[in-house]
Order: sequence, then C-alpha cells, then structure tokens
Amino acid sequence: MTSLLALTPASLLALALMLWLLSGVLSWLVAVFARLSSLISGLGGMLASLAAMTAALQIVHGGPAQAITLPLLHFAAEFSALNGLLLLAMSVPALFCSLYACAWLNAVNSRTRARTGLLCNLLLAALAAASVSANAVQLILMMELAALCAYFLIVQSDDVKSRRAGLNQFLSGRLGTLCLILAFALLHHTSGSVNFEVLRHTAFTPGIKSAAFLLALAGFGLYAGIIPLHAWVPQSHSSAPAHAAALFSAALMKIGIIGIVKVGLDLLGAPPLWWGLMVLLLAILTAF
Repeated sequence: MTSLLALTPASLLALALMLWLLSGVLSWLVAVFARLSSLISGLGGMLASLAAMTAALQIVHGGPAQAITLPLLHFAAEFSALNGLLLLAMSVPALFCSLYACAWLNAVNSRTRARTGLLCNLLLAALAAASVSANAVQLILMMELAALCAYFLIVQSDDVKSRRAGLNQFLSGRLGTLCLILAFALLHHTSGSVNFEVLRHTAFTPGIKSAAFLLALAGFGLYAGIIPLHAWVPQSHSSAPAHAAALFSAALMKIGIIGIVKVGLDLLGAPPLWWGLMVLLLAILTAF
C-alpha cells in the first residue's frame, strides 16, 4: 500500500485501467480452469479498485483542476475534486463486487465465467475512464462501451425476461447517447470545441445553455435511471448477475448523476433557478 501511495494519481489510474483490462482478458482466456479464472478476475479487479481508490483520494485533495495525459494509455484526463469524488464512489463498491466475484465465478459454468469476468472488468475500466474524461467525445465513447458491457451482462441468461430487459436497456442507452451528442453539438456550435476546459470558459447564450442542459439532463438521466426515465432499471437489475447488478447502481448510474452536476454546475456556469427546481423535483420523485 505504501508503494501505491508513492505513485502519482495519473500512474495509479493508468495502472488500475490496465489491471481491469488484463484481468478481464486473462480470466476469459483461462475460463475452463474455474479456480484460476475466478481468482484472476476477482483479485485483478480488487487490485485495480485499490489503485483507483488511492488515485481518487489523491485527486480529491490535489487542489485545482488539471488536465493530464495518462502514461502508456495516452488518454486525456481531467483531475478535479468532482472527478475524484466520482472515482472514489465507484471504486469502493467495485472492490467488494470483485471480492464477491472470486467465489461467484468459481461456481458457474465456463461460458458464463468467461463472459462475466471479462465484461465486469471491462465495464469498470470504461466507467473509470469516463469519470476522468477531459472532453465530451471520450466521455460519450466510454459511457457507450460501459452500456454495451451492461447489455451483454443482462442478456447472457438468454431467456425471454433477460432479452426483454436487455432490449429495454439497449434502447434507453442509445436514446441517452443521442441526447448527449445533441447537447454537446449545441455547445460545440458556439465554442468550436468539446474540450471541457474550453467549454468552461465559453460564454453561451441563455437559450443555448438551457437547451443543452435539458438534453444533458435527459441523456444523463436515462443512464442514472431517474424517474420517469427509469424503465430499464428494475428488469436489468433482476436479470444481471448479482455483483454486476450492484455495479449498475454503484458505478454506471452514478456516471449519470455526476454528469448532470458536471454540465449543470461546472461546464455551463451558474445555473438559473428553474434548473435547480427541476432537478430537485425529479430527485424527490425518484427518491420517493
């Protein structure tokens, strides 16, 4: 743990992403060996989660936001307190889901073990990358990858219920992505960029800001499962493996919640009162 603390947040996050990817692929390749495959997937996921947690704690206490490129991966990242908080909120439950996976994967058949071990680790890598993305293109691509991983986790039971749940989730995710593309296209029309740092310092007209916010609220709201955009949530959670369903709530849906905060408060500046009232009413309804 001491050696982990000595690394920079960028190095730690790059290490976490590579561990998630490698453990997912290796567990898939040796899926016929139940104990070995489950240990690679679970322990690799746990080590990656620990590295991500350490990076998140350093980012949260690291001062003002900064743009940085992750070593080896050449991924443009943005480190801020908001990004660090999201990464921490995702990596803590990911640690325990990976621990649970060690035993769960050992008890299922090799086909399920291969797919679940690969997809869960790939899901976490995509969401971790999305949480620190420095521009809208990377954010949307990583969210798309995570949503596709979730779809294949949902439908792997291959019965009527899981196929219906998967189709519901797939259509909701694509609609959410379309809303996000339109939102950032509006902002790009004025700013000429989808880089978050540029958007943060661009003066948008009230009409553009409100239209982009409403589209982003719909797009991220579909991922977050806020009512009335929650139709995919109940069936998806009941169809996916237990630890994958936990990751949907603990990681995938949190990206949607933080996305609303990021666009509404960070990228577009001080919001008008009606934005806050709308989000508050939706939050109350969803919580109820």
